[in-house]
Amino acid sequence: MDDENKPLKRGLSRAIHQCLTMGGEVDEEGEEEDPSIGDLIMHFISLFWKVLFSLVPPRFCGSGYPAFLVSLFFIGLLTAIVEQIASLLGCVWGIKQAVSGITLCS
Repeated sequence: MDDENKPLKRGLSRAIHQCLTMGGEVDEEGEEEDPSIGDLIMHFISLFWKVLFSLVPPRFCGSGYPAFLVSLFFIGLLTAIVEQIASLLGCVWGIKQAVSGITLCS
């Protein structure tokens, strides 16, 4: 039973490790450079989303169906967040709902 879950655990741990690791760019000689200040800032801004989306199961698990369903759930969640933020901004700025939906959501 435990041997069946090893690839899944390895895949999830690798995904979480990759999203938490900060690496620089590779130069012409193939050596990795140190990350710039902009790279560090963008890494920490997007860290929440990286960790959240690293929780999607690997594609080899369950013929990809769990990965599809979890991804679909995350897309719905992200769409709901964008819709709420656009609605709040439209309300604060006094924009009609149809106009804020067209301009802010698209």
